[in-house]
Amino acid sequence: GFGFIASEATATRFGRDVYIAKAEVQMLAAAEGRAPVSHAGEKPPPPSLEEEDLVRFRVRLSAEGYPQAEGIRCIQKFQGSVIEPPAEEDPSTNAPPACGRILSDGLMGPTGAREAILTRAACGRARLLPGDRVTFC
Repeated sequence: GFGFIASEATATRFGRDVYIAKAEVQMLAAAEGRAPVSHAGEKPPPPSLEEEDLVRFRVRLSAEGYPQAEGIRCIQKFQGSVIEPPAEEDPSTNAPPACGRILSDGLMGPTGAREAILTRAACGRARLLPGDRVTFC
């Protein structure tokens, strides 16, 4: 089995998606405790990455020069609500714009806090409003 990772950066550089071998997914599952569980007498299901999973990886080139993913790690996604959007940049000052805040109950376990700081730069072109639901890492 195999699959591909869609990445704008690698598509720009190599002109294609990045190949991911089944063995890489299995190593990811074992490293992150996501290995599938089988029942007595059953063949274990293959480990999987789901569409929309966010991953970090290194690229190595195959013998043919095609990009292949290695050292794959999942990036945890959180969902929350914008409490306060970040301020817009003011070119008339040299001060950095004020940061915004996101409220997410999912952050409590990994970080011990329910709020995340949100910078203007992290928003890209998005213009957020209080109460907007967002997914972030």
